[in-house]
Amino acid sequence: MLRRNENDWAHLLSQAEKTYVDAVHSGATLESESKLSAALEYENVLAQFKVGGASVLPTLHQSASTVNAYRRNVAVRILLELQDKEFLKRLSASILADSTPQLTEAVLKILWKAIPPSTEDFEHLLRTRRWERLPMLRALLGSSFTINKVLELVQNSGDNGALHDLIEFLPESSNNSAILLNFARASSEVIRLVQTKTRLVAAFKLGLQGVDEGIQFLEAVASSEDELAAARACDYLSLLALPRVIKPLKRLLKSPDPNVVAVSMQAVANIGVVDLVVDLIPIIQRDEHAAVTDARICDEAVYIIRSILGGELLQAEYAEEFEFESIPPILTTKFKIRVAKKAEVMLKSFDPTRRYWAGHPISLSMLVDSLLSPHSGENRRAAYNLQSITGENYRYELDSDLVDNVKAVLAWKSRAANPYPLKPTGWAFMGNPIIPFE
Repeated sequence: MLRRNENDWAHLLSQAEKTYVDAVHSGATLESESKLSAALEYENVLAQFKVGGASVLPTLHQSASTVNAYRRNVAVRILLELQDKEFLKRLSASILADSTPQLTEAVLKILWKAIPPSTEDFEHLLRTRRWERLPMLRALLGSSFTINKVLELVQNSGDNGALHDLIEFLPESSNNSAILLNFARASSEVIRLVQTKTRLVAAFKLGLQGVDEGIQFLEAVASSEDELAAARACDYLSLLALPRVIKPLKRLLKSPDPNVVAVSMQAVANIGVVDLVVDLIPIIQRDEHAAVTDARICDEAVYIIRSILGGELLQAEYAEEFEFESIPPILTTKFKIRVAKKAEVMLKSFDPTRRYWAGHPISLSMLVDSLLSPHSGENRRAAYNLQSITGENYRYELDSDLVDNVKAVLAWKSRAANPYPLKPTGWAFMGNPIIPFE
């Protein structure tokens, strides 16, 4: 075996950093194939660290505390692969004691899933500022060992906002839904939110397995008078790629509540049906803020219309125009009017019953490509759509990054070489084509 010194390991760590950054943090600057190649190259570099034994640890320990955020995260990712638990326990404790995340949320999730922190380490967490606390609390949700204590601490703090955040960000893949019901004592509003979230997630999981009872429950909630719960049910139906979501969405998009509209628009983005773009256009005139998404619904409507219709709306001629010095950026009224008028013209050339992304009919290959997107919303939509449409599951984990998911992406990529069952109808469920509007 080739003997390496610290300089050699430092050089190899630089290679690992480059490939990791290209795979995980390159955003839209790299094509999907380049990201996938980078993830595979990272695996090769990682294999060299695994045979290095104790000689690699000093370099990794030092880099895990560096001011270079990329190097710090990749060093911790490698230490997790090497199962250097004692060092990682100390690192976890220092992160919580410092009250700042220090690592990306994805790496924190992997760290705390592998090595749950002790109760004493995170008891002070709620004293941190909200923007620093949230990614840490969300990351802790991945640790079943600590979930009870996290929820108890949040609830006892009286910070209902933090409790809402925890409930909102509880991942669909989590098995912790039922635990939330034990911590719904804060207020009647929180009780309702917890129960709704828990039941919707449970029904969604049944739907992913093709169980009709789960789908029927989601449809019933989607048609209920509780509009916010209905909108959330539509979000899950859209992740199942079911056309039965269209009718309730048309009702909810007209709601006077901007929060209902905001959640419903996310479902529209997921399902991508052109017939719903007609209902998005009037929302462009609604200059209202939605607390659930912390965004203006008029601006979100513009972004979703462009993401569905694509074409000229994604060209330089229609590049976003923002109000001067607006923070966060606010689209100008002039730009929104231009998009609305152009969308009305473009709609005539689309089949209203089909699903589109960026102006192209949806396909399995497009969904697989979205697994490599830098946007978590696109990852979520693609992962669940692929599973629901095909009835197959290659274990793509939304809580992990691309270097952990590379085998799943390759498996889906191979599967997508066969476009069935999306042809010829463009709609399918559990491996069988379906007719969208019977």
